[in-house]
Amino acid sequence: MEITACNYNSFVEIVKFSLSSVVATIIISTSLVVSTQISGYNEINLKNPLDKSTCKCDCWDGFYRGIFPKMSNGTEYKVFYFNYDRQIVLIIFLFLTYGELLRKCVVKILKSVQSYKILKIRWFLLVNLIVSIYSNYYGAWCLINYLNDRDYRMINSQIFFSLSELVISYIYFKKLNRLSKNKNFNSISLNEACLILSLCFLHIYLAIGEKILWGFFVTDPSANRNKIRDINLIIGDILGIILGYLLLMKFYQKKGTRAPSQYEFRKSFKLFSALILVLYCFYKFLCDFSRKN
Repeated sequence: MEITACNYNSFVEIVKFSLSSVVATIIISTSLVVSTQISGYNEINLKNPLDKSTCKCDCWDGFYRGIFPKMSNGTEYKVFYFNYDRQIVLIIFLFLTYGELLRKCVVKILKSVQSYKILKIRWFLLVNLIVSIYSNYYGAWCLINYLNDRDYRMINSQIFFSLSELVISYIYFKKLNRLSKNKNFNSISLNEACLILSLCFLHIYLAIGEKILWGFFVTDPSANRNKIRDINLIIGDILGIILGYLLLMKFYQKKGTRAPSQYEFRKSFKLFSALILVLYCFYKFLCDFSRKN
């Protein structure tokens, strides 16, 4: 009953967070459109409408600037371009979502570290959470680039990796402190340990299959050579596998009435074996960019 209530509360929290990001995105996007409509358009945008098929780096629609001129201080260079497209709405949503996630993680980490009772922190989970931040924001920046470039060949694959990475990070985030808000023991369940282990294995397997880590295994000059990026991406999954294994060994060696039974171990193994098989098939048929090239 307690586990069900915990899962329900987590689901409600995720729904509230997602809806808040959607509402904030709608408000910002609507404000941009309305303010531009009210202020009017610059004559250069009306006389020379943008041709997206032949647009180059020095070409932008400029509609979000309203009546203001394209050139300022003798140059047309801009730090960031806001074009009048639906892609910018999705980019705003990504910025808001991942920015708020980062803020929540930083606040939680600072509160945990500043606590006088440092034994309340699961330090290995803290390390894993910090390391996972890189993978999450590498994925977010890839999505932003794919949307900005209108290059959708790898976007399904990146969405799959980004969402599964968020699941792992969410478990780290929720279980960082040993005690919950009501001072009860904030235990890591057997299913959560299996989920971390399974997703991390799947990440590594898919990454090797898609040659994301290929530069470590072959001497082909055309293979991926961005080894620093690969190390940063894979180290989180390696730590996740280590954590999952240690947790399973802890459950297996645990004694007493609350220790998982052999039946529970077999049930969890079957459940997550089926889950990984479904996720793998889903990825290969719907998200694998190598099938489209």
